[in-house]
Amino acid sequence: MNITGKQAKFISEYTKDFNATQAAIRAGYSPKTAYSIGQRLLKNVEVQAAMKEHRKKFIADRETRQKFWTDTMQDKDEDMKNRLRASELLAKSECEFIERAEVKNDVNIESGGYDLSRLSKEELLTLREILAKSVKKCPS
Repeated sequence: MNITGKQAKFISEYTKDFNATQAAIRAGYSPKTAYSIGQRLLKNVEVQAAMKEHRKKFIADRETRQKFWTDTMQDKDEDMKNRLRASELLAKSECEFIERAEVKNDVNIESGGYDLSRLSKEELLTLREILAKSVKKCPS
């Protein structure tokens, strides 16, 4: 990777608050062009690769977490409650649990509640997209 000192500083600053404009300013870029520079840096392939490496130093990836939980779960010297918790976290990370929630509909349509029948087809499709995005999906 060939990144400049300013780019490295940008990466370090960006991970503090994930604000590209402010990170660019703190990294020494001009405040007048910080917005466009920040956006350009986020799209730069070499900067993206360097950010990924930077994150690895501070944030455990999925495989690392799963290995930790597996090791903890299999450690006979570990307290049983810790082993069980590691087992639970590992199972959740593999989407082996189905979590259900009870939803009670106490909306009174008569008093101005949510009457979906008044929405257009386009509005219903938009609502469906929003709801679909809000559902957390496990990796396959």
